[in-house]
Amino acid sequence: MGSEPLGPRRQALLEAWGAHIATTEAGPGFDFSPENRTAQTQKQVEAFLENPSTEQFESLWTYEVLADSLVGGSQAVLRQWNDDIDGLTERIAAIRDADSYHRRWERSFPKQTAVWELYGRLHPDSAPVLCSECNRGFDLMGLERGASFTAATSAWDEFVKTYENIVGYATQGTPHEVPRNHEISEFLQFIATQDDETILGELQSDETYRPLSRWRQEGPIESDIEIRGHETHLEGYVTAKKNGAFTDEGPEDMWNGGHWESWKQEYQQHMESVIKQRYNLTDLQADEIESFLDDLNETMSISNPVPSHMLGGRQGGILWSGFKDRSLEDPERTADVLSYLYDENEYIGIRLDRFAELYGTLDEGGGGLLSLATILLTFAYPRKYVFYKWSLMRSFFGDFTEYEVGTGYDTDQYWKLNLACREQLLPVMDREFDEATLLDVHSLLYVYHNKYAEKEE
Repeated sequence: MGSEPLGPRRQALLEAWGAHIATTEAGPGFDFSPENRTAQTQKQVEAFLENPSTEQFESLWTYEVLADSLVGGSQAVLRQWNDDIDGLTERIAAIRDADSYHRRWERSFPKQTAVWELYGRLHPDSAPVLCSECNRGFDLMGLERGASFTAATSAWDEFVKTYENIVGYATQGTPHEVPRNHEISEFLQFIATQDDETILGELQSDETYRPLSRWRQEGPIESDIEIRGHETHLEGYVTAKKNGAFTDEGPEDMWNGGHWESWKQEYQQHMESVIKQRYNLTDLQADEIESFLDDLNETMSISNPVPSHMLGGRQGGILWSGFKDRSLEDPERTADVLSYLYDENEYIGIRLDRFAELYGTLDEGGGGLLSLATILLTFAYPRKYVFYKWSLMRSFFGDFTEYEVGTGYDTDQYWKLNLACREQLLPVMDREFDEATLLDVHSLLYVYHNKYAEKEE
């Protein structure tokens, strides 16, 4: 892309970013304070080199200092070095003192982008400050990311041209001036880790309007999915619900043909009155995990526990059991991962990625794993996330849009489908019901798939 102009929304995003950080030292997802990651990396590296020890290395190799230390953490690095602190010290010193990047360093660490990041933060005046979150930022801006440090640096240099043309060097001359590469890195991490509500709330000025609200749709992660021809079924759902047809004793001659799902509302109430009262979802503790999972696995007015039932009967029960077993193997890590999944301050794609890092081997295809993750989300935040089931999405979106739903654990695709459900179906239900949620949307998709969609032979 180089210095070619971006689309109007992404250009506005960069313009708003530049105006904001010129007067703002820190905010959600970005930091230009004296304690920012680049400064902390340099400080912690010096402390480690002066006093090489496992404890000092653990202070360096944390998410708060290096974003890509997250995978495996400090223990994974120490295991790879067989606890050879002297050798590790020499390697860190070599990275600090080098005039150029050496790919051979990557063999000594579990994640190559962690080495990219470490080198960049130690040399921010001459090297890109890159990490996995920056790569997601490239994706969101519609740019290619590099698979090697050389390719990633080339992609970075191209983006710098665009950034400089639009933003310039926004922190230069301010009390919170930082190296330009750190400033650019913080932009990429900001858009990668924050949702649209946070981004717009942070950047949208009351004095100056900028078209920020649909900036994601100018790139590969977001695309226009227009639902057409579904109105009869939507009207059928509304009429059926208004007549109580989704309760176990409701009329059976309505659009839903006797199918009832009032147990989902019961479970949602269980989430509000029991789960959220007993647990802080964004700060779960290790000693709470077993009881938390037990409290989630409630039956309500159906014969099977709700999570297993929604995941798919017997197979759903197997997946849920595997989820529980994996969770109890390391309750402390589980508490961190699930708390992160529920944290609305973080971007949903990263939250789902981290969930998959812990639970990915439970489901080879990935679709069931995405169903599992979104069960946890949809009942906690029923107006923000729809429960994902590939067969339902394929039937409905295949018949009423031009979008083809692919398989697997595709978090970008999930976000596209979720937005379509939230922005095109939920508002209609809002006009009809006092407390409409995306659980209503799921019921619409479920009944359509089972009673109206043409089944493939």
